[in-house]
Amino acid sequence: MERSAIDEVVRQHVVIEQWLSGSDRAAFDAFVAALGDEFAIVTPDGETVSKAALVDGFARAFGASPGLKIEVREARTIATSAQVVVVRYEEWQSMCEHPNQRVSTAVFTPRDSAPLGWAWIALHESWLL
Repeated sequence: MERSAIDEVVRQHVVIEQWLSGSDRAAFDAFVAALGDEFAIVTPDGETVSKAALVDGFARAFGASPGLKIEVREARTIATSAQVVVVRYEEWQSMCEHPNQRVSTAVFTPRDSAPLGWAWIALHESWLL
């Protein structure tokens, strides 16, 4: 792979920031393109959300958080194989109604059709502060 899964984490969070802040309508397609068919997220509140439900909610959230800034910190690869890469990182959201921080563990698989060659197949988030 030319780009790392950590690069994908950063890229996807830029896309999320653009969509939620209302700065780029093209961000929706870039967001969805990176999600594998099997993708699911466990939110910081413990809810498991399927790809279909997440995409539906994301589609309705354009501009929901004007001025939002997202910073990825402390990203590191914690496991890797030919089929899977696991990345842990902190996500710091600011300039929004409810600033927050979370630690996330993301699981990727190589996929040529994904923007940087990495498809998100699982994400687990926990509140950091």
